[in-house]
Amino acid sequence: MTTNQAVDDLIKQDLFKLLGLEAISDTEKAALYQKVLTTIQNRVMAQLMDRFSDAEAQQFGDLAEAGDQAGLSQFFNDHNIDILDLMLKEALSYKAELVTLAQPFLHQQPSDH
Repeated sequence: MTTNQAVDDLIKQDLFKLLGLEAISDTEKAALYQKVLTTIQNRVMAQLMDRFSDAEAQQFGDLAEAGDQAGLSQFFNDHNIDILDLMLKEALSYKAELVTLAQPFLHQQPSDH
């Protein structure tokens, strides 16, 4: 399973139901999903940058900018980074955060105004 596929599955698994958003359109679901995925990727990137020296950050940035997947895989292996594990942990954390934030709104009755 690829990193993106594993994270995709985790994010999509009941997220819209947990947030009370089952009724939104597929277009709205796709847009929300993309925002969630981008946030997860940004959070993982921030974690990685905190770990790296300036030289490592430059090397990582060069590989990412070049789209060198083999080079990135080797870089992660060389630095003992399990990117799938990081992405999955962050996806779980963010999903839990979203559900927690949404809870107060899920049980409100519509106003009669």
